[in-house]
Amino acid sequence: MCTELVVYLALHRRGASLDELDDALWPGNGGSTRRTEAIARTRRWLGIDTTSAQLLAPMAGGRLQLRPGVLLDWDLFQRLSRRGRDRGTAGTADLHRALDLVSGQPFEAVPTSRYRWVAELYIGHDIAAAVIDTAHMLARRLLDAMLPLGPDAPPAPPSSSTGTTNVRGATLWRPST
Repeated sequence: MCTELVVYLALHRRGASLDELDDALWPGNGGSTRRTEAIARTRRWLGIDTTSAQLLAPMAGGRLQLRPGVLLDWDLFQRLSRRGRDRGTAGTADLHRALDLVSGQPFEAVPTSRYRWVAELYIGHDIAAAVIDTAHMLARRLLDAMLPLGPDAPPAPPSSSTGTTNVRGATLWRPST
């Protein structure tokens, strides 16, 4: 439950009220006791930042918020992808690193009884689209680096299968026949 609480708050950077947390993470279960236990465990798990402030911070009005130092793989993926794009060919390694963070479809390994609130955010679609775009950008860079094309062109570098197959069930690349 700690991970789901962190993911929820990381995707709601302005914080969430206790009622919002109950509705999202413990719908219909009167989550007060479970919420209190989950918040305490999550605070211990995350710990403090370099200024000794709790990374799971209380806000005015009983809201909870993560401090900026808490990052998800999704945050790192976005930063690496953006930096890889902005740096041009010098950012190719960043695109590789971003795709190395991907290990399947978003939220595919979570129990069906958990993370129900994710569907309301469409974040799974956003993540899949960003992975596809990043893989395309990397493929384009690698292909461009192989010029000149023709029978004397150097062999293609080994490629990552990440982003080339089975994102949302679609094959994104097929070898030419």
